[in-house]
Amino acid sequence: MYRPTEMPSRIGRYQVLAIVGTGAMGVVYKAFDPIIERTVAIKVLRLPGRAEGRESGDHLRRFYIEARTAGRLNHPNIVAVHDVGDWEGVPYIVMEFLEGTTLQTCLRRNMVFSWLEATEIVRQVAEALGYAHRNGVLHRDIKPANIMILTDGRVKVMDFGVAQMVSPGTKAGRPDEAIVGTPYYIAPEVLEGKPHQPASDIFSLGVVFYQLLTLERPFRGDTFPAVAYAILHTTPPPPSRYEAALPPILDTIVMRMLARSLEDRYTSAEALAQDLKRILASAAVDLRHLGRPATAETRPPAPSTDTAGREQWWTRWRTWPPLGRWGLIGGLAVGLLGGVTAWVFHQQRSRTDGPGPSAVPPGPASRPTPVEESVRPLPPEASQATEALRREVDRRFQLGKNYCMNRLYERCRAEMEWVLSQVPDHEEARRYLEQALQALEARRPGKGTER
Repeated sequence: MYRPTEMPSRIGRYQVLAIVGTGAMGVVYKAFDPIIERTVAIKVLRLPGRAEGRESGDHLRRFYIEARTAGRLNHPNIVAVHDVGDWEGVPYIVMEFLEGTTLQTCLRRNMVFSWLEATEIVRQVAEALGYAHRNGVLHRDIKPANIMILTDGRVKVMDFGVAQMVSPGTKAGRPDEAIVGTPYYIAPEVLEGKPHQPASDIFSLGVVFYQLLTLERPFRGDTFPAVAYAILHTTPPPPSRYEAALPPILDTIVMRMLARSLEDRYTSAEALAQDLKRILASAAVDLRHLGRPATAETRPPAPSTDTAGREQWWTRWRTWPPLGRWGLIGGLAVGLLGGVTAWVFHQQRSRTDGPGPSAVPPGPASRPTPVEESVRPLPPEASQATEALRREVDRRFQLGKNYCMNRLYERCRAEMEWVLSQVPDHEEARRYLEQALQALEARRPGKGTER
């Protein structure tokens, strides 16, 4: 009789080589298939010691769900199932053997991912989810432990043990008697008791994306109710609050993945994958050499980080009141331009006021014409100030857009008013401002203000 604490020499026709891992539902062995001559992974169901009746039946059901759902999917980013059998009364699944590291292990080791690496990982997972959804499979438990980066750089989605099969093209599954998933990654509609759907998998992937970019979870809590409250009632800061160097488009994508409202969230994993693919179009990303532990220099700073180093200075700078920040930049720019103008005038005077009878007295004809002044480039400091303002306008616009998508209209109004104060002809900002004002006006009678 099979005992889960002992490693058997064979399981069916497969020669067992080693124990790969153990979990609540089973033991995974590395094994060899002598007929096809390939290395495989065998997952053997292990029932808890006191499991009986309904509990035992639930474990068997989940085990065979994993076999059926993963077995019907054939995609390079989804673990392949080769065989299902029964050995000494214990069911087992034969899968492809994967050599790599799960994202959970990487995060526990505080491994740092560049934003390009994080985007490529999420793109591959989105490709897998898009394929699964098209084939009527909802994963329902996307989290770092179920995503593996192989040694060849491919990303694999694993563990379909709580997956749900629906008709291809169906937008949602059936409601569950109990909430299924891992607390930090459960979508808000699932917490509210609504059916799981493709957008719910995308929300879970958005939490993973946020972690890869910031090494922080977007929703925190020490208990399940606390985490559930955070997911249902709070909006996390955009990832750029931890790492200012992130492209603004990533803030937009991540916050859209995490939107509480289904209307504001990605509903198609294929559309998400296409957006990520466009970001990566001109970049070469190699996932074969991950392994940079986070240090004081490489770990993205928290929003409240102190003042050590350039990145910490930038974090503090962004917390100043807008009028103070841009008043300082404006003053510096005006001072620099004034200094440059004085220097140019001095140079012209030096060339025209030289000694000797041929010297021409200074006058209007000796000063540079407007055409001459216009071809002189701005000094580097002024150009940098202008570029910094452009980036801040773009960041504040994207932030306000995210607030509007999440129905935080007071915050949206504040951001869009600031953008328009800097760029009065910003039509998109004006449109979002009007939308926020209309929403605030509609909810005004007797409903209080937004917190």
